Amino acid sequence: MTCPTAVSKCGSVITDSIVGSTDVSLTTKFCASECTPGTKQIPTGGTVSFKCCDTDLCNGTDGINKGSFLLLLSPLFFHILLH
Repeated sequence: MTCPTAVSKCGSVITDSIVGSTDVSLTTKFCASECTPGTKQIPTGGTVSFKCCDTDLCNGTDGINKGSFLLLLSPLFFHILLH
């Protein structure tokens, strides 16, 4: 991801969870002035991992096919998670 010049960090948030009998992983990429790496457990039994980097495009794409697939699954994941 290319970040604006005023923002020095790129980051990724990776959410791993189990929905029914399926492992689901959702990756969100962002730009920020600060980023703290780490992993947290979520109450539903999954994890949320924060990854940070300092160079342009350092949290680059995972591939168009994987990204498209995850984009299509996102509404289903949140529907199941929130209901």
